[in-house]
Amino acid sequence: MDFFEKMGETISTRGKEAAQKAKDVADLARLNAQAGQLEGKIKTYYQIIGEKVYQSEKDQDHSGLEAEFDLINDAFAEIGKIRKQISEIKGTKACAECKAEVDIAFPFCPHCGTKFEEESEAESCEAGPEEETCGEEAGEACTEEVCETCEEEACD
Repeated sequence: MDFFEKMGETISTRGKEAAQKAKDVADLARLNAQAGQLEGKIKTYYQIIGEKVYQSEKDQDHSGLEAEFDLINDAFAEIGKIRKQISEIKGTKACAECKAEVDIAFPFCPHCGTKFEEESEAESCEAGPEEETCGEEAGEACTEEVCETCEEEACD
């Protein structure tokens, strides 16, 4: 009888694990869809800003963009929260140096060798990102997101 009890427990355990994996996959799909929708909104806001900047440059007036900048900053903050949820579900973290996705248990990045520090206040900061030009190559529209509070990079 012991054999059948162990088999029943194993089947039950495996079923629960499969159900959790299915839930995780569904959660990842939902979160990725939410991030995609917010990225679409950001593109719309960028277009609105571009049109307004054009009109204001034409007349040398630069006011009226505060609301759009706030909407974009709010969307970036929401995307950061969603990506953090995705990482938690996947059991991963992003390397601060090379941005590689790494298992949360690793003490070092297997891609670049950077040592991971204990999660600090800066890493768990919920403040919204601030967009800043990185200036890596002249003429490119390269940007990085930086947390306004802790000044840590918040982008991939």
